[in-house]
Amino acid sequence: MYGFQNYYSWQAAKAAPDRFAPAFSVDPFASEAEKIVKRHVEDLGFRALKLEVSQAGGLMGYHLPFDLAEDDRLGKIWDYLSSYPGFAVAVDYGDSSQVSHQPRSLARLAKRYPDLDFVLPKAWQVGLAGKRTGSFCSFAEYQL
Repeated sequence: MYGFQNYYSWQAAKAAPDRFAPAFSVDPFASEAEKIVKRHVEDLGFRALKLEVSQAGGLMGYHLPFDLAEDDRLGKIWDYLSSYPGFAVAVDYGDSSQVSHQPRSLARLAKRYPDLDFVLPKAWQVGLAGKRTGSFCSFAEYQL
């Protein structure tokens, strides 16, 4: 599934680079995950990664639970991407009822990789432990 979506995003950005900034997705548990990431970054020019981690419809829906900040497979990807300052990483980890909801892990990642720009899609929708500032949810209480 990811391959088709990644290709579609790349085509749209190639057709209108002034209008689209595509993100690619990868399953970090895939045997060729690192190779896939490098291809999208080095060969295709992507500067954003989108991970759908939620238990409801993402990686934790079909993999055993894992820690976003401590999993070695993801660690290799974070290390690689951090060599591209300003690289955007969007992580949709679901709501607080799901095991995938890991704001503390994301805070650790943000601290560990200051050159990566972490984005929380739909954070305004689900909230971070109920802390809202207008339509933006603060990471502040999770800084370690």
